[in-house]
Amino acid sequence: MRIVHACIITPLILLLLVNSAFAKSSDQRTIRTEKLWAEIEQISLRLSDVWNKEIKAAIRFVYIRSNNVDDLDLTISRTCDWQPHLEFNQGAPRVVYGQPLILVSQYLQQAILLYLFDDKLSLQPAQIDEYVQNVLAPIVRHERKKCTRGLLGNKSRMESAVPSILHGKLDPSAYTQKLNNLRERDIVRVNADLVAGLPIFYALLHEAGHYALNHESKEWNSNFESEADKFASRVFAGNSLSVILGIGHLQLFYFGQYRDLQLRCRIAKIAINDRVGKETFLMPPSHFTLSQFNKLRDFYVNSYGLNCH
Repeated sequence: MRIVHACIITPLILLLLVNSAFAKSSDQRTIRTEKLWAEIEQISLRLSDVWNKEIKAAIRFVYIRSNNVDDLDLTISRTCDWQPHLEFNQGAPRVVYGQPLILVSQYLQQAILLYLFDDKLSLQPAQIDEYVQNVLAPIVRHERKKCTRGLLGNKSRMESAVPSILHGKLDPSAYTQKLNNLRERDIVRVNADLVAGLPIFYALLHEAGHYALNHESKEWNSNFESEADKFASRVFAGNSLSVILGIGHLQLFYFGQYRDLQLRCRIAKIAINDRVGKETFLMPPSHFTLSQFNKLRDFYVNSYGLNCH
């Protein structure tokens, strides 16, 4: 069983997310935004299907005795609580995942696609890290504060996030063209789904780990978080996937908060223990792509591992 066969995001949808951000008029923006969120609704439905048919099977493949995950439901929430978490609804366990996070996650992964495959742009790990810390994470914090039940607080703010990774190197139309050009390459067509889906998979597997490991306390517990990280990482490794491209999701919630150092140490530990490496790719990667992947892993290990014990 390979999680990768259960890809939930297609390259076409990735490009729809990009193109929807750059309408030329307010009327066009309204139409494109409506289409964008209609697509996200469809992705939400597909994600639920993947959860039941593939992700649970991937868990059982690694943890033979984790049959209790069959009782674990997935709820795609439209409320303001975006952070993935485990909760009990009238005694029934469920993982809750905020629908707007699908969009934020894809913005991150579009940047990762450019980082991994665009050898002319040659982005560096520190630029991806800066993008998450200074653009995406603040947007998540801002939108969580502003949002009302069932509504996104400021769509235009989120939609403007995409080209920020380029620091003025490209205008929006050039950014979209970059992604279109990448999509024409065989290795990108195959791996785009993988890159897009892994952060969401990691978040869901982490929360499933809390349930499978009987973490019943509602209080934040560093040992529980570490154990859930190990659970998710083992499922990734057992399905021949590298966890490096899955841990970006963790960065969206904690930067700028009092647990920042703890988060950095968690990510460094996950990267150090990654056992799959280059096998994360379905097709043999180019020298450039493999080099970029290894640099990203080393960045997590070295830069995030400072001051950790």
